[in-house]
Amino acid sequence: MRLMFYASNGFGLGHLMRIMSVARQLRRRVSDGEIVVMTNSEASNLGWLEGFSVIKLMSRHSAPRGRPDPDRMLEVNRHIVNATLRSFAPDAIVVDSYPRGAMRELTPMLGMPDLRKIFIYREKNEEIRHNEMLLRILHKYYHHVVVPHRREEFTMPIPAHLEVVFADAVMIRGRDEAIERTEARRRLGLPQDRFVVYVGFGGGGDGNYLSFREWVMAETARHPDWLFAVARPPLFRGPVLDAGPNWVEFTYFPLAECWNAFDAAISALGFNTTVELLHHGVPSLFLELAMPDDDQGGRAGRIEKAGAGIAMRPFETGKLVAGLAALADPKRRASMAAAARKLVPVNGAAVAAEAIVDWIGKPLPPVGTSTG
Repeated sequence: MRLMFYASNGFGLGHLMRIMSVARQLRRRVSDGEIVVMTNSEASNLGWLEGFSVIKLMSRHSAPRGRPDPDRMLEVNRHIVNATLRSFAPDAIVVDSYPRGAMRELTPMLGMPDLRKIFIYREKNEEIRHNEMLLRILHKYYHHVVVPHRREEFTMPIPAHLEVVFADAVMIRGRDEAIERTEARRRLGLPQDRFVVYVGFGGGGDGNYLSFREWVMAETARHPDWLFAVARPPLFRGPVLDAGPNWVEFTYFPLAECWNAFDAAISALGFNTTVELLHHGVPSLFLELAMPDDDQGGRAGRIEKAGAGIAMRPFETGKLVAGLAALADPKRRASMAAAARKLVPVNGAAVAAEAIVDWIGKPLPPVGTSTG
């Protein structure tokens, strides 16, 4: 069995982490499987750290000086896609979020009738929720859909003929692979006897990352006995954070296995980190960002309704101060942790992998031929 996984990422890591989460579980189930990961992420080395063979495409989010013009970049990327499909000859391709690729570089594979096409369909914001082009491509070319949500929380339209599995949240590490607290702190270089708060705002590519960090760090003086552990993510190119009286910068991959190290968290509301924090029961303050296609407002509403976390927008200092005060209350933290674990009870990566193995073992189903 040969499988190709595709993810496009610009400012964050969520798409790449999601396909690797599924690929990792699939690798466990198929002893003789061959897997390649294709991505334009500038953090493609994370695939190597997870033990995958990675094919790197050019990214439209790279620095503009010296970058090829978009048409030339697309032509090169399509040649790479074509060469990979011809030489690797996968039985199936698993594509996250962009059915033609972020730059339409996957267009050549749409016309390959014997290639099984599987789409990972994450929730989108209201603007993109009913994207007619996306729906037409899924209808005409794809065979299966993996939804990393529960059925009852997913409102996106799906073409009727597609086989669908609702896998629940997909993570690179679940609670069953979590490292216990003492060892997790040792790996991260954190003291064993402090109240430690994680601080991080996604993969690091957001141009406002530094200002978010500075805003939060300005309030750390309110809690001098705490230690704020500030993540330095793979895509962040800003200055190193000098160690302070109650903060320290760290880097570690995959952090999902070390969430037990933290007593609380201040995090962006990106899909992957958010579900990891909830699943591992870390009481958290979530920062709702305006992202191009991510329904962070809807996610914030579900979390707050469940009592599983506290959401705010950037630079709402009053809410940040009140949120830190809530994290200082042991009863409030315990309540949030219990609600968080209940909101994201399982790692759906295993469910997604099982479905893919099952689908590949069956005859290739027909795809749609119209936009009906």
